[in-house]
Amino acid sequence: MRILSAFALIAAQVWALFEDEGIETLTSDNWAEKVDSDEENAWVVTFYADWCPYCKTFSDEFSAAISDPELADKKIKFGALDVMANRDLTKKYGIKRSPTVKIFGKDKETPEDYVGQRKTADIVSHVSEFCTTNEFVVAAPEPKEPEYTYNIDAIIKTISDAHKKRVAAASVELADAVKVLEGELGEDLKEVKEDFQKRLEQLASDRKAGLQAAYDAVQQKITDKKSEHALSIANLDDEAITVVESIIAKHKENIELAEYIDTLEKDWFNITWDYTTRRQIGAPAQDTGYAYGAVESAGYAAGPIDPVVAPTLAGGLPSAAGPAVGLYGAQAPYGAQQGYGVQQQQRGAYNQQSAGGYGRGYGAQRGYGAAAGGYGARAGYQGGYQGGYY
Repeated sequence: MRILSAFALIAAQVWALFEDEGIETLTSDNWAEKVDSDEENAWVVTFYADWCPYCKTFSDEFSAAISDPELADKKIKFGALDVMANRDLTKKYGIKRSPTVKIFGKDKETPEDYVGQRKTADIVSHVSEFCTTNEFVVAAPEPKEPEYTYNIDAIIKTISDAHKKRVAAASVELADAVKVLEGELGEDLKEVKEDFQKRLEQLASDRKAGLQAAYDAVQQKITDKKSEHALSIANLDDEAITVVESIIAKHKENIELAEYIDTLEKDWFNITWDYTTRRQIGAPAQDTGYAYGAVESAGYAAGPIDPVVAPTLAGGLPSAAGPAVGLYGAQAPYGAQQGYGVQQQQRGAYNQQSAGGYGRGYGAQRGYGAAAGGYGARAGYQGGYQGGYY
């Protein structure tokens, strides 16, 4: 009688077990949907009775295993099933006592019995090994693409150096063209002299007009060639300015510069992507002498004057001033204040409105135009050659 009374007392006392977050409450109604059809995850299921004191003790150990870090990368779910309320599943899986733990892997019809200690550490160890062996492991994430911070000064310097080479090559082409044209003048003069000998007495006036016409024609060709050259250089300069300004703008917008510069498809400069032109964010720093990330570098702006690119206007007489249109040296954002020209008092190297125009930027004693003439009208060019080009 006492034994029966004890069982009656236990049966009368029930507990809310296995109800922690992360433990699925399984029943005969949802078993197929949650467990049988789940091909992605393994299931650790405890079969319990809510009146069983052993189940009450095991409930806390079972719940603690869910959040163990060792199972963080495992494809595993935890569930609990009341044997008294779901007798069909209790019978199907041959449950003889509570609590009983079974692990359902890829074949949900033949689960594995857990026979270890009913302690969190033992459960975690066994489940972790089961998941690893049966490939219930979360795949490692794809490596993150590296991010870079760009050395805008080094990039612009590379472009500037390439641009200087283009300008130097164009100047050589101009010199060769002038020599050819001057040679043509010699041939024209020879023909005129021979004709003059034959018509010395009768055509004295014609001789003078012929010489002048030949001279003027060659000079006009030279002037036209210089104009063509100046326009070509202006176009090259404009392209370089546009490229630099677009790169600076994209850099301010945090656009990926390596990809952007490729889209420009410019074959006259090539930027080597090494530690002088960009640095991976988070990578150890190296002493390169450059300030990374600067968009408008005062250090670059105030550097020494390049004697080739930006000499003074010493020597040569200024021509009559042409109109101030088409001036290469107008106050455009390319000079000292934005990292290209020279010191403040010498901004004429690229963009001073007066004191040399284009000639101050490239020509020195051979300036193309007047003090404010630049490319302007004919007066800026024709007058300029006497004091600047020759």
